[in-house]
Amino acid sequence: MASAAAFAPHQPALTALLTLEERAHVAGLREPVTATLSRALLRLVLARQLAVPPAEVRIDRRCPVCGRPHGRPRLDGAAPPLHLSVSHGGDLLVLALSAHPALGIDVEPATRVEDVPAELLELVLTAAERAHVPAAPAAARHRAFLGYWTGKEAVLKALATGLELSPQAVGLPPPGTRGPAHVTVPGGGQPDLAVRPVDVGPAHVCTLATGADVGAVLVQPLSPAVLTGP
Repeated sequence: MASAAAFAPHQPALTALLTLEERAHVAGLREPVTATLSRALLRLVLARQLAVPPAEVRIDRRCPVCGRPHGRPRLDGAAPPLHLSVSHGGDLLVLALSAHPALGIDVEPATRVEDVPAELLELVLTAAERAHVPAAPAAARHRAFLGYWTGKEAVLKALATGLELSPQAVGLPPPGTRGPAHVTVPGGGQPDLAVRPVDVGPAHVCTLATGADVGAVLVQPLSPAVLTGP
């Protein structure tokens, strides 16, 4: 995980890590600074993981629908294969790497304390989940909702469906706990996924979805020293 503010003074070094295609794509985005940070740190972390220069890391972001480079990142040519997921919320960027297929991560800032509108609860949560949010203390209700929201986003990323699958099709354990995700997909079938909260500090809520209930998650903060250090 990395703070966007901490890396803000290092934009030239981050940009230098991108390919020409990545630079051209980022230049046309609404938030080029965040996109540059995401792509540069992912390339740098993968280079350290694979013990190769950053320029040799082949990341495929082609959208399966339109072919443009804005899709889910995939690593080409790694042996054994690594699966990737990226999310940013507020000032925080999180990168997830796993040898297990089906991987998704989502993070959201948790600075609000007001109640979540009933309409949003109805839209996102199952009936069983809606019972947990109002039961939480008033100051914790938004955070409880974000536990469900980030869990559902992580599951949809792991399944590579995006919002084509309704959030209500994903049933989760109570916020702050780990367990299986119960997913109803068109045509039947029950994907085998597990979710777990990831501690990234009190200012954010983060949830990881994996194709297997992994035993441990290593959380590694990244500072600008990663741009020059070992």
